[in-house]
Amino acid sequence: MKNKSIFIAIFFMIGIGSVNAQVLDTLSYVRSIVANKNKYIGKTFNDLEKDLKIEIKSFFPSPYIGKNSQEENTVFYFIRPIEIEDFDSPSIAIDWESYLDIRISKRILYNLRSNSNIESWWNPESKNFYKNAVIKDIFIFGEGKKTYEE
Repeated sequence: MKNKSIFIAIFFMIGIGSVNAQVLDTLSYVRSIVANKNKYIGKTFNDLEKDLKIEIKSFFPSPYIGKNSQEENTVFYFIRPIEIEDFDSPSIAIDWESYLDIRISKRILYNLRSNSNIESWWNPESKNFYKNAVIKDIFIFGEGKKTYEE
């Protein structure tokens, strides 16, 4: 019984270690995207997405203050947020050169989230909506705050 408890404890610690390593790897990767953001500023989101080495799993549109129908920026997650803490995972946020129609992105997201059986809240419809949007800026989002990297 003692050996079984030790085995379970070791297995649990290895699992936590791999989750932490995954978060650190994602954070490192997100930092590398931000460090090379000049490659993508002024280009379409499609240019960035085709270079991503981690699959987008979800997105969250943010309205322009005072203009509820205009999307000023969007956060792209590499996990599908389930718990509130998941929204703090390393991710990228993009400011758009021109505002997008947030009513469309919210409808797409609502339809995806209403189907809890899917693994990703990123699909061809969402990809198609963002693909021609021009990137104004890219920054890290996660760890409880928006961090601008120079």
